[in-house]
Amino acid sequence: MKKSKAIISFCICAIMILTSFSVLGYMDDIKENNEDNKIVYLTFDDGPTENTLEILKILEEEDVKATFFVIGELANTNKEILKKVEESGNSICVHTNTHKNENYRSKEIYFKDYDAAYSKLKELLEKEPCNFMRMPGGSSTGVPSKVVLKSIRDELNNRKINYVDWNVSIEDAMGINIPVERLLCNYRKEMSKKNLDKERIVILMHDGASNSTTPKALPSIIKDLKKNGYKFKTIQDIDENEFINLTEKKLINRYNEEKEIN
Repeated sequence: MKKSKAIISFCICAIMILTSFSVLGYMDDIKENNEDNKIVYLTFDDGPTENTLEILKILEEEDVKATFFVIGELANTNKEILKKVEESGNSICVHTNTHKNENYRSKEIYFKDYDAAYSKLKELLEKEPCNFMRMPGGSSTGVPSKVVLKSIRDELNNRKINYVDWNVSIEDAMGINIPVERLLCNYRKEMSKKNLDKERIVILMHDGASNSTTPKALPSIIKDLKKNGYKFKTIQDIDENEFINLTEKKLINRYNEEKEIN
């Protein structure tokens, strides 16, 4: 009888141990899956310039990639820098050709500028540019009237051009060479927003001529994102599932389902 009780006790202990290992393993899987689901897209507008070269150095040192939304006229002026962006494995997309507010006067003027930028990148890269772009000021920009802005977004949709927004900004375009600590403060403030969906982060930064402090802030930003388990991807890494995910999170094609102007 005592032997039977001992066997039963041993079996119960064994089951409990195996169960605990199974639960621990399951929790590890959950943790791993959660980490896999945390993706960040570093994006830079307004280059290429000499500041772009500094950013490329940091990206290489940190072994991460980014997406550059470029200005056509600057790409033409800084062909070698553009080539370095491409050769380093980063994504290159259209931002604008001239970055002038007057491009928002009408849909026709806007797409004359966009088409010029697209053609210039196609010539310089010797291939069709990426089918993703970013509107100057984002898809909610207050520069044009609501009617013109909606017509531009509708035409992008008709052309099957995907426009990219962001959910975190370091606000480095709010002045000239903003102090590094201010940029990092802006980053921390944005990352701590209560309504921020931290599963997908698209960070707006700039590599224009007046953004020489952005490369100085970048290493701290990248290290913080790595510490918090983020994987770094570029626009070129977006597959069908990720496209759907980013669309649902309103980070790309935010207004494609709009029916009327509010």
